Amino acid sequence: MSYFLFRMVSLLVLSIVLLSPIDGTVQGYIAVVAVLLFVAGFATGLGAVCWTIISEIMPTRLRSKAVSLFLSINWAMNLVIGLVTLTAINGIGGASDDMDDDSEKEDRQKVGVGALYLIFGGISAACVAFIILFVPETKGEFDIKTMLMHDSSATSSTSHTATTNPIRQSFDNQML
Repeated sequence: MSYFLFRMVSLLVLSIVLLSPIDGTVQGYIAVVAVLLFVAGFATGLGAVCWTIISEIMPTRLRSKAVSLFLSINWAMNLVIGLVTLTAINGIGGASDDMDDDSEKEDRQKVGVGALYLIFGGISAACVAFIILFVPETKGEFDIKTMLMHDSSATSSTSHTATTNPIRQSFDNQML
């Protein structure tokens, strides 16, 4: 969960810095540190964990197709975010191309970036709530029932499985 805290805190700090009247140089240094914290939190958290979760929640027989579908959706959403981010920054900040004063346009874009990072921070908070409520903790656990349920040989007849699958045979002996 610490990776979500890194992300949320860095987005909050970045938003506050961009929305407050701080000297540009100090603002730049704080923004760089906040972005680095965000990247560290993302790389150790949701950036890597989603690959593991996706592969573990699917039965073996569906895993390759399901992971392909999920990753296609992931890449499609990355594309959408990449395409709409600049438009969202200008829309939220109130910047437009017909502004005569470049410094006013930059200030409006800075406000848009700060507000957009607040929105992303809210999305991170929603992710934390979802994970706490719906994703079970499996650290240090090995659920043999789940493994056997997803094992393709476990779907065949019980007598055949018990004699050909040593893990299943061991599990059946322990349950007796």
